[in-house]
Amino acid sequence: MRIEPASGGWTPGHETLDRAKNWLRPQNHNFLRLTRILKSLTLLGHGDRAWELLECLVGIDEKVRGVIGETTLAYWREAALHPERSEG
Repeated sequence: MRIEPASGGWTPGHETLDRAKNWLRPQNHNFLRLTRILKSLTLLGHGDRAWELLECLVGIDEKVRGVIGETTLAYWREAALHPERSEG
């Protein structure tokens, strides 16, 4: 993933899906790391960046169905919205 200079938004780089085989597996521990990143961004006043990252992750989920799943996406949404209440 990278930040687009023009918009400042996160976008999956061309290598993102190629590298996904290294981390994009069901119940991977890196999903917890992403939860903490989303929480941290929001708590540090960068909620807009957290939502951009979340949108990017949702886009990856749409391209590679059945790996991330609705439960993980729900945790990530909660982490971006209410980091003080979410687990992980």
